[in-house]
Amino acid sequence: MNLKQLFRTGIPLSARQPKSGTLGYGAAGLVLSVILLTGCSGSEQTGASESPDEIKASVMTVTPQPVPVFYNSSGVVVSEQRVTITSRLSGYIRDLSVNEGDRVKAGQVLFRVDPVDARSQQESARAALVQAEADLADAESDRRRFETLFEQGAVSRRQLDKARLRVKVARSAVKQAKAALRSASNQLTYAEVRAPANGIVVRKLKRNGDLATPGAPVLTMENPDNLVVDTHVDEANINHVQVGDKVQLRFPAFDKQLTGEVLQVVGAADPVAHNFLVKIALPAEVNVLAGAYVKVRFTVATREALMLPEEALFSRGDLPAVYIVDEQHIAHYRLVRLGQKYNGQYEVTAGLSAGAKVVTGAEGVLRSGMRIVAGE
Repeated sequence: MNLKQLFRTGIPLSARQPKSGTLGYGAAGLVLSVILLTGCSGSEQTGASESPDEIKASVMTVTPQPVPVFYNSSGVVVSEQRVTITSRLSGYIRDLSVNEGDRVKAGQVLFRVDPVDARSQQESARAALVQAEADLADAESDRRRFETLFEQGAVSRRQLDKARLRVKVARSAVKQAKAALRSASNQLTYAEVRAPANGIVVRKLKRNGDLATPGAPVLTMENPDNLVVDTHVDEANINHVQVGDKVQLRFPAFDKQLTGEVLQVVGAADPVAHNFLVKIALPAEVNVLAGAYVKVRFTVATREALMLPEEALFSRGDLPAVYIVDEQHIAHYRLVRLGQKYNGQYEVTAGLSAGAKVVTGAEGVLRSGMRIVAGE
C-alpha cells in the first residue's frame, strides 16, 4: 500500500482516539514512516544500479614533446647597396629634379654643378701648356744653334750640354702642362653627376641653388634588389645563432610572414647596448620596402613540453579545458592553462601531467561523468 492508497482508505475517527490495546496516532505515524522510508530507499538503490551514459570518443595519452625555444627581436629592412651621391666639384647645384622614392637607372644624370672653378682651372692649365710649348720651342732653337757653334769651335762642350739640358727640362714642363690640362678638363666632366647603378632615391639633402662642395652628400640611393634585415641579438643568445640558420620574419605593416636565412653575424658587440648585429637574407623576389619594420624570431634551443592538438581543447566561457579519462574510463572536465602555439598544437603549462589521457573527439555531446568507449 502506498501513501496515496493509505489516505484513500482512510482511518476511522474513533481509531484516532488512543485506546487501550489499539495503535493510536503514534503507531499509525510509525507505520507511515516505515512505508515512506521503504519507498525512498528503493528509489536510491535503483538510481545507483543504473550505469552512466556512454559515448564513443577518441583518446590520446599526453607525453612530453620537444618544442623550440625562441628568441625574439626587432629589425629593419635595409639595402646592402647604399650609395651616397656627392659632387667632386665646388659650385652651385643645377637641374636637380629627382625626389625621394624616384627610381633611377645607371648612368642617368641626377644633377649638374655650375663648374666655375673647374673652368678657371682648365683655362689656367691651357695657358700653362701654351707657355711650356713656347719654352720648349725656344730651348730647341738654342740647342740647334749651340750645336752649330760647337762644331765651329765658338762654344764649349759645357755650354752645349746646358742647351741640351734646357730642352729636356722644357719637354718635361710640356708633359706636366698637358697632364694638368687633362685633369682640369676631366674635372669638367664631373659637372654632370650620374647614377652609379640602378636604385631608388631615399634621401635628398640639397636643392637647386645650394652650393655643392666635394664630399658633401647631395643624395642617397639604395638598390631595392639587394635587401637584407638588420637586427641585434644579445650576449646570452648570440652563440646560438649561426650563419645559415632559418629565421621567422613577420612584417606587421604588410601582413606578411616569411622565412629568412642568417647571412652574417658581426663578431663585435655594440659597446653600449652589448648586442651583436645580425644580417638576415630575404627570400628572392620578396615585395617589401627598405626601412620596413620586422619582427624576428630565432630558434635558439629546444625543451620538453606537454602539447595538445586543438581538437582536444574545450572551453567554458573563455577558459580552456580538457576532458580527462580516468582508469574507469569516466570523463572529467578539467581547466588547463595554455602557453604558446607551435605547428598547430598548444602547450599546456598547468592542469595536466605526463601520462594523462584526454579526449580528442567524441561522437555526440560530451559531458563530465560519461563513460568513454573507444571509437573506431
